[in-house]
Parts: sequence; C-alpha cells; structure tokens
Amino acid sequence: MDDDFLTFYHGGAPVDFNVSAIDIFYPAIKQQNKAGHYVGFYMFGEDGKDEATRYAFNQKEAMKNLLTIRMKKDVQIVKLPPFSITRITREQIEKFREDGYDLIAGSSVGKMEYVLINKDKIIDMKIEKVTHYKQDKETPQVDPPALEKDKYATLEELEPLLSESGYLCFGHGTGRMGNSEEVVDSIFDEGLRTKDNSLYFTTIGLSTPTPELKKQYEEMGLPEPTIDSLKTQFNNWQHQVSKKIIIARIPTEYVNMMGDRSDLDGEMYGAFMIRDVSEDGKFTNYLNPKFIIGSFDVDKQLVKLNPHFEKQLSPETISELSRKYIETLKKTKARVERTTKSLPSQNLTVTDDAFDSSDFGSFDANSFDEESEQDSKRK
Repeated sequence: MDDDFLTFYHGGAPVDFNVSAIDIFYPAIKQQNKAGHYVGFYMFGEDGKDEATRYAFNQKEAMKNLLTIRMKKDVQIVKLPPFSITRITREQIEKFREDGYDLIAGSSVGKMEYVLINKDKIIDMKIEKVTHYKQDKETPQVDPPALEKDKYATLEELEPLLSESGYLCFGHGTGRMGNSEEVVDSIFDEGLRTKDNSLYFTTIGLSTPTPELKKQYEEMGLPEPTIDSLKTQFNNWQHQVSKKIIIARIPTEYVNMMGDRSDLDGEMYGAFMIRDVSEDGKFTNYLNPKFIIGSFDVDKQLVKLNPHFEKQLSPETISELSRKYIETLKKTKARVERTTKSLPSQNLTVTDDAFDSSDFGSFDANSFDEESEQDSKRK
C-alpha cells in the first residue's frame, strides 16, 4: 500500500548506484565549497519528482538517472530554518543521528529538500534513465516555433512558464524609455539595462502562480496568486506611463542568496547579467535576453514573445550560469572580508561559527566540470 511508505527522489547518479553506495557524509558543493565543509545525500519529497528529474536531465550522460527511494513511514524528521538545508555539516548529521532522527528537512528558495542520515529506513530503491524533461505534461506548452519574432501569446497560454517551480519572475515597464516597439525589440536583442547595475532596483517582482509563491502567500494570509491577479498587476502597473512591461524569468538555483540584497554590482543576480564596459571604464549590467520571456502589451492584452528566450536552458547557458554564479560568490566573500577588516579588531571576534549561514569558510572556485561531477551525487 502506498500509505505504508514515503517516497523520495534523487536526481543524478550512475546506473549501478545502490543503497550501499549512499554516503550520508558525502561532501556537498552546491555553493562551490570544494573543501567539503558541507555534506549530505540530498533528496526531494513526493512533490519534488519533477525537480529531481530536471536536475538529472541536466547532468552528464552517465549521470542522467533518477533514483526513486521508498522509506518507512515512521521516519523521524528534523526541520531546519529556510536555506539552512544547503549548509549541513558532518557534526550536525552526527548530532541529529544521536537524537534519533532519520532525515533533515528544510526549504531552499521555496523548495523542500531532505538530507538522508539513516539508510536503515530505506525499504527499496529503483533507478531509471531520464531521456527527456517536460515540466507539465498535461498543460499545453509554449512550443519553440511560437517564440519567433513578432509572435504573441495570452497570459493564459503562458501559464505553464509563469507557474513553473524553481523560477522567479520580474517585470520592468518601458515608460521611461518610451512605449515603442523599437524599445521592446532593442531589449529583446541586447538585454534589459539595470538601474545602478542592480536587478533589484530595476524590476518589480511578479505575482506569478508558482508553487513557492502560492505557499508563501498562504502563509501570509494573502489571496493565492493567479494569472488573473498577474494581469491586474500589469494593468495597474505602478509606473502607469508604461504600456509595455518586460517579463523576465530566472532559475532560482543560480541566485546568490548570500549576496547583497540590493544587488549592487550584480552580486545577487550577477549570474544572469551581461556586463558592458565603456572606454572610460564604467560598466553597465544588462539582463541577458535569454531570461526575458517577452513584453506584456497593456493595449493589446497580449505578450509579445522574445525570440531569444530559452524556455529550456541550453548546456552552454547552464555552463555560463555556473561560472558566473561562482563569480558572484567571490564578490560576496570579498565584500564580507572588507567589512570585517574595517571593524575595530578589539570589538570583533570572528570564528568558524560566525559563518554558519554562508559558504565562505573554505570557498574555492574550482572548475565547473569538477563541480558538476561531484555535485551530481548531491541530488
């Protein structure tokens, strides 16, 4: 009976992987921590199969496998605060094991993840090859041919994209630059220029009906976000001279959650940026067109689709994101070190515990290929 056990999913493993191969202390490098201060065998729950499948699909060919793990229903689970799940230490696992726990659970950017700490609770495990990835098999998708120049779609038709788990959506009105088609096409071709080189200061978060936002709104006692409420947001844009609103969508796994919240110098969202440097040395960040779905036309009540948008990220884009993500972490580390050095030494004692919520302790930006191969065992 399905009620007699719990199901978990782990994306990315060799075809001969089995229970005995699971290392609950495996060095985790989600934040590019090569020295292995953070550890764990990570899984998604029953509602995270699609996320695990997507992760497996983006691995090297030998690792494109999805593990389905069934565990006894009486597992003891300890829950951690948001984002702490990506920073588990060996000492934490050992302590929780001593306390009788079998799993560690926590939310990372709205996604619930689990760290296995007791293999004895596993009933069985099967592995299957991932040959394709599609977020929603029942809801009609926006097919690539529709993303040609001067093609339009309704918000309802774009709902699969706008409600997909693991993504954040932002809006930016074109009123200041003018509401012409030339302005929109220029953004599609060159990217969205960011104010003060910050995506935070440039855009406004959109009320898209993603699972993460639905849960967040529910916890806050707010009405559930829907496509209709998103349309209302567009039609009542706070910069009301804007009749065309750029819609951007970025994968949350490449957002530097430890970065400066104001995103100055592209520290938080830098992985998604193109940097233009002028002759006098000044630089300007542009949001890469690959992450721009299109532009909502208030008069037409339609979205003009961006032909450069990548509904499914190419291997080249993923590689570039990973490299730039490491660069954002370097910026964060450098900023924290500068701040630490500027404080009076007699009033500050920095210990390893001071960075429990970060990955600076043993930061090392090793090559993407090395990280990818290690990281494939993490999820």
